Amino acid sequence: MKGIKRTSAATLILFLTLSILTSKYESASDGIDEYGFPLTFYNHSSGKRDSYVEFGFKPYALLIDFGLIVSCFSIPILIIANIKKSK
Repeated sequence: MKGIKRTSAATLILFLTLSILTSKYESASDGIDEYGFPLTFYNHSSGKRDSYVEFGFKPYALLIDFGLIVSCFSIPILIIANIKKSK
């Protein structure tokens, strides 16, 4: 149970850190604000656009992002646990 709590906390911290570090804040100069790593799960623009771009929240991208990060943390922990168990 202790490992699950640590993994969950580390996953959440990593997800938030990567999302913040890879975000783009360009709406002040007619650009697009984008949030999310590796998939963009939210984008916003306050400027005028010539082409149509879908803005807003994309829940499927958020779930995929979170699932990838959980997998990246869980798989090594499961492998290590199975190696320790077999010894």
